[in-house]
Parts: sequence; C-alpha cells; structure tokens
Amino acid sequence: MFKWFKKFFSKKTKKSDGKEPYVKITGLLEQSDGRIRLELDWDDAFIRHLKTNGYTGVDDNAIIQRYIAELTAMVTSEMQGDNSDYE
Repeated sequence: MFKWFKKFFSKKTKKSDGKEPYVKITGLLEQSDGRIRLELDWDDAFIRHLKTNGYTGVDDNAIIQRYIAELTAMVTSEMQGDNSDYE
C-alpha cells in the first residue's frame, strides 16, 4: 500500500559529504493495527535543513517525527477523493 512512499524517499538518493541534505527510508513496516513504522537514515545537513524551515524538537528524532507527521498529513489530504496514484 505504501510502496510509493518508499519510492519517493529512495529515488537516487546518495549520502553526501554533509553539505547537501540526505534522508532515505531504510525500513517500512505496516503494523497489524494499520500504522506504519518507518526507519530512516539522515545526515546533519537534513536536520539543519528542517530547522531552517521551522521544525523544532528536543532532539533529532523529535524533529524527524514532526517532519514525518506533517508530510503524512499533507499526503493524506491529497489522497482524499482519489487514491489511485498512491497504490
């Protein structure tokens, strides 16, 4: 169901020298209750990018969680009505 989500994050993404933001899904599991568990790999440049764009948190994991929550909300909003592009 969420194959498109994993493809979005793994498109030709290579870990950089730390100057360019990098994030990649390394694991994606659909749990029995319907929730999705993501495992991500990111670099400090990605965290700096998120902070520059207003994301905050007590640590890097909290910042990533806020980013994923917002991304999920945007995708869910776009999916309402027609989800044929998201299968």
